[in-house]
Amino acid sequence: MAENDKIIKQDNFNVYENKFPLENYRLILRKWTNKDVDDLYEFMKQSEVMNAVGAQPLEYIEEARNRLRIIQNCYDTMYKYELAIFCKKDRKAIGTIVIKLKNISYNIVEIGYLLNKNYWNQGIMTESMLMVIDYIRSISKSVKIVCECNVNNLASKKVIEKCQMTFREFVQRDKDTFAVYEL
Repeated sequence: MAENDKIIKQDNFNVYENKFPLENYRLILRKWTNKDVDDLYEFMKQSEVMNAVGAQPLEYIEEARNRLRIIQNCYDTMYKYELAIFCKKDRKAIGTIVIKLKNISYNIVEIGYLLNKNYWNQGIMTESMLMVIDYIRSISKSVKIVCECNVNNLASKKVIEKCQMTFREFVQRDKDTFAVYEL
């Protein structure tokens, strides 16, 4: 086994940077860098994007810098990894996708995402999700993958269903209801 190969202890899923970036013909899923702060701010200030996940849009670039520091600090953990969705054509980060170990005892990984509204309805999020699902499955066939979306977010529901995930349950958080899907 090569030094940078994934090692799974007791069949638990851990996220390491050595398998990244992931790439296809139009996207690169890679670590966020300090140079990406303007791109991160661009989509995290979009109310349509942030409202879809029950969060407030950013108001200031400094908030994006703080968010980027939080993202980068997680690269040192085995439990959460956030990737920039980089568009090769436009040479910019257009979204983010998170892989998080949700429950180590039950071997559950959660995927979450945000995408710049200017790139909606182009199949980009479905491609990104499928790349991440393939990555997870290359590490462990037995891990359960979950994803959730606000019940009013029909576009995310379509993305999740295109990735062959099936509905599991509804969960209530504050005043919002989320649908949980699994694979």
